[in-house]
Amino acid sequence: MTPPDAASVPDLRPLLQAGVKALAEGRRADALECAARAVRADPQSEDAWLLLAAGAPAGRRAAYLNH
Repeated sequence: MTPPDAASVPDLRPLLQAGVKALAEGRRADALECAARAVRADPQSEDAWLLLAAGAPAGRRAAYLNH
């Protein structure tokens, strides 16, 4: 399998940074929205899945971490 061309991978940094900031400020719903948008944009992004897991309720974290 060939890695994706760098031009075809979306820049998720702004979404991920916004999600981390929201999580740090206790705005879990906003953090999860940023993470979900990042995962939809690039389902292969480990950082997006980690953010999704970090903001998820405890019962859902393992599912996201095992993705």
